[in-house]
Amino acid sequence: MFHKPLIGINVDYRDAKQDSPAVAYVTAGYFNAISKAGGIPVIVPPQDSEDDLNAILDQLQGFVLVGGQDLDPRNDGFMLHPSVRPMNERREAFDRMLVRLLSERRMP
Repeated sequence: MFHKPLIGINVDYRDAKQDSPAVAYVTAGYFNAISKAGGIPVIVPPQDSEDDLNAILDQLQGFVLVGGQDLDPRNDGFMLHPSVRPMNERREAFDRMLVRLLSERRMP
């Protein structure tokens, strides 16, 4: 029996504001493309625990990283250029952990 691959997708994240709760979201084009290619999209919100993220990654056969704002170059010891639009701190921390774990696993 053929099993469709489970493909993870990270999400964009916006902190709560005075009149709205925190939101994690992804545009439909990402999960539509995975479905069209024969995979099953699995949306992965920001995780604080590396163990929890590893438990999720253990179930996946691949991962798609969504676009968005920029990694803050100050976190790597560089200046913040005026053209840089730093992403949300929680998303950046999660994306950095995610990419490190994906690289260690050599996950496509």
